[in-house]
Amino acid sequence: MHANTFILGHTTSIAALVLAALLSASPSRADSALAVGLPADVAHDGFASGFELNASDMDTARKGAIAGCQKSVGASEAARKLCKVVATFHNQCFAVAIDPANGTPGVGWSIAENQKMADAQAIAQCRTTAGANRAQFCVVMEGRGTNRGCDGTAK
Repeated sequence: MHANTFILGHTTSIAALVLAALLSASPSRADSALAVGLPADVAHDGFASGFELNASDMDTARKGAIAGCQKSVGASEAARKLCKVVATFHNQCFAVAIDPANGTPGVGWSIAENQKMADAQAIAQCRTTAGANRAQFCVVMEGRGTNRGCDGTAK
């Protein structure tokens, strides 16, 4: 009886070690961050954003998101200087929506459990900031760089 207990205990210990090793290597354990540079006058100064997905740790995710935001294509220097991390996440998706016309204030972002939800929430936030005349133009753009994505096991 003691031998069975040892074998069961030994097998359980090995299974726990294997599970721990798999979890530590899994992308679902990765860290991600979204950074935004949001000036008081988005219509005049624009907007900057950056992200880091599936980083090895949260510090790396935060630094990567800030660096990406500070290199944001088409963003003004004023917007880039304001870059800060607005969200960190695991196994979730992000989206950034904008009104693509120059000189417009529409912008929004979201973190959600899947890409469809993140896109919809970012567009809804953009529509709120865009105003009634421009709300219908808010989109999650994919042509000028990535403005959406998922980390870990999220889709």
